[in-house]
Amino acid sequence: MRDVEELLRDTVTDTRRRLEPPPAFYEGVRRRAAQRRHRQFATGGAALAVIAVAAVATTLAVSGSAHQHVAPAGPAPTSVDPLRGSEGTPVRIGDTWYAAADTVATSSALYVLGTDPSQIVKLEAAGGRVMATADGPSATPSGMAIDGNRLWAWSGDLRDIRAYDADSLTVVGTFSAQDPVFNAVAVGGGLDYTSTDGLMRLTFNGGNGLVKPLNSGLGGATYGLAADSARHRLLVGVATPGTASANDFATRVIALDSTTGAVVATSPPIGIGKESIAVVGGEVWVGGFTGGDERRIEHLDPITLQIVGSSPVNESVGPGAILWPGENVLWVRSGGDQGLYCVNPRSGDVLEQWPNVQGPVTSVAGRAYGVNGNVVRLNLNAACAG
Repeated sequence: MRDVEELLRDTVTDTRRRLEPPPAFYEGVRRRAAQRRHRQFATGGAALAVIAVAAVATTLAVSGSAHQHVAPAGPAPTSVDPLRGSEGTPVRIGDTWYAAADTVATSSALYVLGTDPSQIVKLEAAGGRVMATADGPSATPSGMAIDGNRLWAWSGDLRDIRAYDADSLTVVGTFSAQDPVFNAVAVGGGLDYTSTDGLMRLTFNGGNGLVKPLNSGLGGATYGLAADSARHRLLVGVATPGTASANDFATRVIALDSTTGAVVATSPPIGIGKESIAVVGGEVWVGGFTGGDERRIEHLDPITLQIVGSSPVNESVGPGAILWPGENVLWVRSGGDQGLYCVNPRSGDVLEQWPNVQGPVTSVAGRAYGVNGNVVRLNLNAACAG
């Protein structure tokens, strides 16, 4: 087994998804990222204070009286500061706040995967009324994916995979993965996932399912995974021997035909590990962790997978970046703290940012939700379109 494969196997099941850099490096990048973020937030806060003073003065001048009816305060539908985002009230399910492992937003519903107990809850699109509930996968639930009218959920430890009718949450199939599930996407009615056994495909056939490698030539060092539905491809991250600058590890993003599993494009080695891949509006991004001087986030040509750029957010994510796709934007979380960024998927520019959101994050046009212990709605500015 290559050294890089051993590295991935040793670290890939860590739910924090972190590759620890040397302590001195880690403290340095974390300090610099925090200082930069504090400066950004301080600048935004000063601007907000000026706006607030002006608004108060204008209101008093127009009203001429302090005895006015004031509407109860509540979460704003959009952020006030042009750059700094805010959080709405946590999503309340029943009589309690709800600890969550994952959440998936669609145009018609919000799905929440709870951890204690393992449970799936379907809410109306705005995150209000509960529409359906179901038992989640056994042991520790870790993720969900949806494709049409089929919702999938899985647990990483007991390798339990369940398929649900997305409307009613009726269980339509229960399956067992051969190895722990790292990342998964729902494609063509089935579920594709990466594991220590490689890239696997669970083909759905009623209550039965067949699990087999999609492309056995990739080997077992697969981790990141994304669906590129418009091009009928899967994008999978595969560990490869590191370059001189990346030292011990690197990742290649490989595009596969989503039907046959044949390789159609391969990126150059990218000096990161524990990668996440996101496709938004046809644009392809990959982010991950490294202890070296490599960039933590790269923009890839959607056809050839060659590197075509990065993002300014690269300077603020510390030792690594975690990516999630929105409907219209790219979500990037810092690996050094819990800073979250809404990023333009074409230019890489930061559109909005939050200082303390753990993720994962899901969004559709005009609505975004992040897991921060509970599920919280993120108030979006006009630029961050969800």
